[in-house]
Amino acid sequence: MKDWKKQLRDLLAILFGNALYALAVAAFILPNHLITGGSTGLALVARQLWGIPVEAFVACFNPLMFLLGLWVLGKRFALTTLVSSFWYPLVFGFFQRMPGIPFPTQEKLLAVVCAGGMIGAAIGVVMDGLPAGEAIDLEELQAFLDRRKPGQSKFTTARSEADRAELLSGVFDGKTTGTPISVIVHNQDQRSRDYGKIKDCYRPGHADYTFDAKYGIRDYRGGGRTSGRETIGRVAAGAIASKILQRLGIRITAYTKAIGPITVPESEYDYGCINDNPLYMPNLGYALEAAAHLEKCVKDQDSLGGIIECVIDGMPAGIGEPVFDKLDANLAKAVMSIGAVKGVEIGDGFRAACATGSDNNDAFYSENGGVHKRTNHSGGTLGGLSDGSRIVLRAAIKPTPSISREQETVDIHGENTRIAITGRHDPVIVPRAVVVVESMAAVTAVDLLMANMSVRMEFLEKIYCKNIIP
Repeated sequence: MKDWKKQLRDLLAILFGNALYALAVAAFILPNHLITGGSTGLALVARQLWGIPVEAFVACFNPLMFLLGLWVLGKRFALTTLVSSFWYPLVFGFFQRMPGIPFPTQEKLLAVVCAGGMIGAAIGVVMDGLPAGEAIDLEELQAFLDRRKPGQSKFTTARSEADRAELLSGVFDGKTTGTPISVIVHNQDQRSRDYGKIKDCYRPGHADYTFDAKYGIRDYRGGGRTSGRETIGRVAAGAIASKILQRLGIRITAYTKAIGPITVPESEYDYGCINDNPLYMPNLGYALEAAAHLEKCVKDQDSLGGIIECVIDGMPAGIGEPVFDKLDANLAKAVMSIGAVKGVEIGDGFRAACATGSDNNDAFYSENGGVHKRTNHSGGTLGGLSDGSRIVLRAAIKPTPSISREQETVDIHGENTRIAITGRHDPVIVPRAVVVVESMAAVTAVDLLMANMSVRMEFLEKIYCKNIIP
């Protein structure tokens, strides 16, 4: 009887010890690392806490644990190994499936990495995962960048930048090679001296304070990685993604729906005049009204925000994922990652909260062998998947935080002070952000289209089986 109780106590001790170990690894490692084994997981904890190399820890830990197991448990060492073998996968499998604990699995087929900021030698972007054989025209790419470059009108910063793109890799004879594409744009007109007087102050509306809180160090010369200039890489990537979408019959159109209180009603849209006014509004009359309102704000040493609307036409039904990688969720995340964006809505968005089900539902009907909708309150998505109708999203852009009007703030020493920001800044960032929103939507759409190629067996057959009769 005593032996039975002792064995049960040993077994419970083993389970308890393994549970503590699993929880410790989950707490320190799961957000950043993929657990590949027991000793490796503990080695990652040791590296994160004490800087011990993983290889050295594993080389010492495994033999020591084997000897310790034989000495303490003797014949029951086999039981320990058996329990551990089943316990670790069970616990880690549970944590892996818990929402909110991200694993470093790269589910995206199209990877985009940007580098650089407002001050520095250059800004660059690398796109990996694009298929080979797509024609790339550098002038078409440049046309995208020209839509966001400074100095376009009196409502943009006076900073003089050509923003000329240079292709470094991934393109040969005008076509993608299937290898990573890298694009670089050199900074030419940077003025670090504009920030010398305010380098010790936290600018209201900027990320100065939060960067200090996170990193303990920051580059005070402009916004750095939170600067609007960071979006150059996004636009270069979006230009290439838009080219692919165009080949697939998918078109993205973005424009300024509102500047401050001046909003263009949908009934008065004229898409043909979007590029005929400096604010990129789909109505020339409202563009003139918004320009007058902007001039008044500039005289008052203030700035304005607005709303950018982006529509995607030609997207086939069924693109997206039903849970975490929903089409609307990925679009919202991509657009919200733009520095000045404070809100995103799809379709009717927040207006849907005030509607009834009978009003909000889009009735279906059949025509010419296809399924269509009478209305589009959903904005082109249902259950996280495209429904074949126009996708509509809107982004709320905050006013430019750099204003010359004096404001209250705090310096790096915690002292109250006042600040007036001088230099070259946009009184409104909305017009230059239009192409950025369009670009992020294009990159997101291409990535989900590529992921959708493997969801059905017949899709793979069309690619790889030459003798399949369609």
